[in-house]
Amino acid sequence: MAAEFLAVLAKEGHTVVTVLRTDQYSGLESFREVSEFVPLRVDRQGRVTREVALARFSLPLPEHPGQELDLRVALIRDLCRQIPDEKRPEDEDGPRRWDEKSDGTHEYWLDASWQATPMPAPPTVPKLIPIVTTAPEADAVELAQTYTRRWPAQENAIRDWLIPLGIDVNHGFAKTAVINSEVAKKREALQKRLGNVQRWAEGARKRMHNASTLYNKRCELTKERARELSRVLVNHQITLEQQGMDDWLLRKTIKEEKATADAEIEEYEQRQWKAYHTSNKEFAKTALLTGWKVLAIQSARG
Repeated sequence: MAAEFLAVLAKEGHTVVTVLRTDQYSGLESFREVSEFVPLRVDRQGRVTREVALARFSLPLPEHPGQELDLRVALIRDLCRQIPDEKRPEDEDGPRRWDEKSDGTHEYWLDASWQATPMPAPPTVPKLIPIVTTAPEADAVELAQTYTRRWPAQENAIRDWLIPLGIDVNHGFAKTAVINSEVAKKREALQKRLGNVQRWAEGARKRMHNASTLYNKRCELTKERARELSRVLVNHQITLEQQGMDDWLLRKTIKEEKATADAEIEEYEQRQWKAYHTSNKEFAKTALLTGWKVLAIQSARG
């Protein structure tokens, strides 16, 4: 109800019980003199699902600037319904990378046995249900129970009004949890995408490993062949010197043989660097697909 209307009713001696709109308060800090929370409702296992505390709340009167209507509040805290905690300060360092741990280190996602861990859930707080009254004094439990008893009766009244109209005959009846078909379709699509991404990432990881192994092998072959050619060239030069070949002809012959050896080594290096670039390409694919895998897992769980 509007603040001015409540103030008029209170001035006339009426006691009104209602609930605050969500845009009239921002959290527990909006209320003052909050007493200790006591159990209001428990489940079959004896766990508290709702608790209530007595508090005060000042409702500004728009038509009377500077004046407020003092209300008593039965502040219900619904422990089964969590909402995002918008008051929690953001991380000063900004959001972490998907592969970064809480201690600042990074997960070794190149390992084939690595399993993606979901990002921490955003902080939440229990949903508040502030039931207010214009009465000067109130009992929190009694006030909460008095108001919440209206809900099923009100639902049934609306149902009785809707049945003759044929609009919604299910309104007010006991609800049965059913699977949300749209959510199920999205989850199924995400699971399929996750399977594809896992298969692609595993293939990229194997190709990266094979290319890296091939690169190391070709590096050794290049070094070995270069040492062998260098040894052959030096021995041939010594042999020609011992045979008394002219210096200009010796230099020309050795230069030509060195050019031939360099051309052969260049072919070895090209094969070597081809494996290197393939390894880097598959590494980038593995990183990208692993990131997609983490996002797909988070979306499927969400």
